[in-house]
Amino acid sequence: MAGNIADWFGQHLARPDTVLYRHHGDGGWRDVTVGELAARIGRWQAAFHGSGLTEGDRIALCARNGIEWVAVDLAALALGLVIVPLYVDDNPENVAWCVGNADAGLVIVENRRLATGLARLAGNQGAAMPRLVVLRGDDAADAAGTPVEAFLPATGAPIEIRALPASALATICFTSGTAGRPKGVMLTHGNIIADVVACQGTGMARPDDTFLSALPLSHMFERTGG
Repeated sequence: MAGNIADWFGQHLARPDTVLYRHHGDGGWRDVTVGELAARIGRWQAAFHGSGLTEGDRIALCARNGIEWVAVDLAALALGLVIVPLYVDDNPENVAWCVGNADAGLVIVENRRLATGLARLAGNQGAAMPRLVVLRGDDAADAAGTPVEAFLPATGAPIEIRALPASALATICFTSGTAGRPKGVMLTHGNIIADVVACQGTGMARPDDTFLSALPLSHMFERTGG
């Protein structure tokens, strides 16, 4: 089985006005269309190119569920980059260990609190922390990390979805670490696509169904379904 998991989103590009998600933020729910999400994905891809990331490089993503999470994930997968999803409520020590273990070249975090904790840990240990991008927080010059809107270009090119073999690494998902240090599970595009195809074969989901995102997107059950 060959293919890029981002091809599943690519199937929608011909219908840009289709609503794919409803996102809660800024005090209420709002619809997010294919075109809106595609534009955001394009900006993330442009930023990844501008940061010098190449196929196979790892990006740690430690953020709450939302459209930004989906945009980062699809932008990276489409380019053959590897997302390392981390739990936003974990402590900075665990997050930093997973970032280092996965050899992530870019770290995207939810807020300044986590960015500051990671930067402080790296400084205390004399280690170099990869570039930090912060999704929510102020843009004070002395704050840790780069605000997301300063990292992203104003516009991006049309989405690029590369042809990848089924064996291409898609993600490294870390266990909880209850029996020692967390362990990174390496999943390929073929692994994830096989799960999606198997679910599709059961008829358990229909085009007019609405799904509620309940688990963290860093959990593969939620991420595969979402």
